[in-house]
Formats: sequence, C-alpha cells, structure tokens
Amino acid sequence: MIVFNLPRLLKTKGVTKPFSYFMSLGYSRGLSSKMAQNLERGFTLEKLERYCIDFNCTPNDLFDYHPDSRNKLPDNHPLYQLKREDKDDEIIALLHNLPLDKIRELSKIIKDGKNNNET
Repeated sequence: MIVFNLPRLLKTKGVTKPFSYFMSLGYSRGLSSKMAQNLERGFTLEKLERYCIDFNCTPNDLFDYHPDSRNKLPDNHPLYQLKREDKDDEIIALLHNLPLDKIRELSKIIKDGKNNNET
C-alpha cells in the first residue's frame, strides 16, 4: 500500500509545530489542521506540486510503500524504492550528539555541496 507520509518528512526537516508551519506557508486553517494530523488523503497534482515546492522535495519523498501480503510484487519492483527504513530518529540523535565544531564542519560540507550543485 502506498501511504502519504508527511510526518516523516516534517520530522526529518525538524518541524516541531506542523500546524503553525503550514499556516506560515499560507495553507488554510482547515488544511493545516488536516496536514498536521496526517489526515490529508485526496489531493490534486497541483496540490502535490505545491507540497514539493514548499517542502523542497520530490513526490517520492512524500510517499512510503508498505508491502501488502494480498498483492505480491516481484522483489525488483520499482515500488520498493519507496519502502523506507525509519532512520530519522537515528540521524537526528547523531546530529544532536555531535560536538559544535563537527556541526560547523558538516554545515560547511553541506553548503559547499549545495554551491557545487548550483553551478
């Protein structure tokens, strides 16, 4: 089954107050509430595009695939690219435990990589 996994993306991006975050992006109160509670289920391609722009991601970042025993797929099926192991907590813990000088080094590496991608 394909699931819209907004909480994973928000957690990875360090968003701790989803409702406020969505409101700051200009989403309506009702939609912000639905999204903050991960209740958004049906959306248009235009809305999906807006999510990708606002969250600086691709559609693949917004979806997870959970294999279903009723629909057996070959092991090499492309949907398995959307199957995620939840490593977010591990990554966040690693970042929180880094000494400040290492965080600065990591920041420089990320900035240098971003600048190299822009040229």
